[in-house]
Formats: sequence, structure tokens, C-alpha cells
Amino acid sequence: LPLKETGFSFVNHIFTMIVYKDMLTGDELISDSFGLHDVVDAEGNKIPGLKECESKLIVAGGSVDIGCHDEEPDVDEETVNNIVATFELTETGFGKKKELMTYFKGYMKKLKAKLEEGAGEEGAVKKFMTEAKVVVGWLTKRFNDLQFFMSKSLDPAAMLIFSIYKEGASTPTFYFMQWGLIEEKC
Repeated sequence: LPLKETGFSFVNHIFTMIVYKDMLTGDELISDSFGLHDVVDAEGNKIPGLKECESKLIVAGGSVDIGCHDEEPDVDEETVNNIVATFELTETGFGKKKELMTYFKGYMKKLKAKLEEGAGEEGAVKKFMTEAKVVVGWLTKRFNDLQFFMSKSLDPAAMLIFSIYKEGASTPTFYFMQWGLIEEKC
């Protein structure tokens, strides 16, 4: 059917995208166009304060692919991870779980102070304090399977982005701590 017959009008629809930025640095970390959603554990319980999205391989140097094409790149073309390439993430690492815990302590302290200044939504500090232990526990239990990424600014005090290759996956799933994200409509 022609658009006119369906009742659809471009004039009456505003297309917006939400970009999620790091609350501490302002770095863009992910957008809603990548399919960001709640994390659910093996028993079907939501992990409060943690978001995830699947990644995929794209052709290096090609146009930005936000994940809406199902075509696989040609095997002869250089490929990159769509999330890593789009948001200019840099892989980093921790030798021991204790080092990760030291990072969490510093990050959580800075984030709590920022939330207390009024950044984020109303009730964010209470929500953060309630959910932080759950998220940190969930992530540290998976320490040996995690990959760690820094955002574009490479600020070591900013939010880390985590990824895990789920069983049978050829690309990782990325994880974001919700209370450190600021939504910006574009």
C-alpha cells in the first residue's frame, strides 16, 4: 500500500535515537539502536542496574552499521566489532579479581558523589546503592570470562564496559552499568 493509504505521515512522526553517555566523562558508550536491554540471569531474574546488547562483526572502514542488517561480511574483508568500532572502545585488562574490585571501589565512590550532586534521575542514589552490590557480584563471578573496555577518553576512573562471549557465540555480548549512563536524545 502507498504510505498515504496506510495513514503514515513522515510529518507526524519524529525519529529520535537515544545515545547513552558516561556520566563522568560524557563519552558516548552505546545507543538504543544497538538493542540495549535488561540483563536476565539463567533463572529468568532481572539483574537490576545492568544492561546488555549483542554485537556483531562489520566491515572495517565501511559505513556505520547499527545492527539492522543480517548480512555477514565477506571473508576476505577486514572485520571489526560494531560496538568497539562505533564507540571507539579500547580493550584493557585486570590481572586479578582484586584489581577489578579496587576499580569498582573508586568508580562507585565517584559515581555516588556525582549522583548526590543531582546528576541522573530522582532517587538515583538510592537505586544505585541498592543495585551496585548485585551488579558487582554478578560481574566478579564471571571475572575469568570478562573482557574489559575503556571509552574513547581512556579515563581510568570512568565506566568500564564489559563483554562476555556467551556459549556458542561468535561475537561478545556487551554489558553497561545503568546508573552511570546519561540518556541523550538525538
